[in-house]
Amino acid sequence: MSGGDALKISKRAQYIAAALIHVSGRDGVSVRRKDVSELITSTWKVDVTDNDISSALRILNRCDIAYSEDDEFAGSFVTISLRRFEKFMDRVDSDRRRYEEIANSDIDQNAAINRAESLNYQFLDVLNEFPVLRRYGAFGGEWLHEAMAKLNNRELIPLDSGSTNIDSSNWTGRKIIKGRHEELVEMLENAAKKIDDIPLPNSEKATVRSYIVAAGLLAESPDPPDEIIWELISRANNICGVASLFVSILALFSAVRH
Repeated sequence: MSGGDALKISKRAQYIAAALIHVSGRDGVSVRRKDVSELITSTWKVDVTDNDISSALRILNRCDIAYSEDDEFAGSFVTISLRRFEKFMDRVDSDRRRYEEIANSDIDQNAAINRAESLNYQFLDVLNEFPVLRRYGAFGGEWLHEAMAKLNNRELIPLDSGSTNIDSSNWTGRKIIKGRHEELVEMLENAAKKIDDIPLPNSEKATVRSYIVAAGLLAESPDPPDEIIWELISRANNICGVASLFVSILALFSAVRH
């Protein structure tokens, strides 16, 4: 799975992007660029800077959810549409199904996953850059309202580092514990943030990241393929060799020993 160049955009801007989608409605809204912040502040008590709005609009433009244009007489206008977000998520689902079909297409699961990983998934790769939009697509307005209420004073906590050693050589478990897929996705996101700190060549870091990203995306599918997810995490662990990144993740799988 090949990812594009990630935009250097804060998680805060991602929440604001999700909020703009939500308030736009399915019919969309067109406003002056200078008035975009009012779409947020009229609904939530959140301090919004012009930089926040600029970053949020970059996200929405990247996903083809918003459209901006300058006119010499009317000035700069922006159109944002929930309907366009729904269309974007349909394309994401199509990419995810394509990945799963290829990853399950051969009795040799390693070979099938290698084929799936070698291809590009345009919409999945873009969505992976913006995990807040992924959560908004999964949980909707109620989740967003809870998040926006705490946006000014809350930061996500990364995985704790530790020195616990993992020996998964005698694990054959392939089932994620019931009800833990959402937790798995968040853990994988946090693990991905720590990859750059690992003393590995850049090529190996990229490979580890691609496995973690793919595992997270599959974990969010309607019927997560636990066997493939386990295999992807195991591959990342074998390359990485940093047990603290994966001990909590592997604990989410019910294990059957030899």
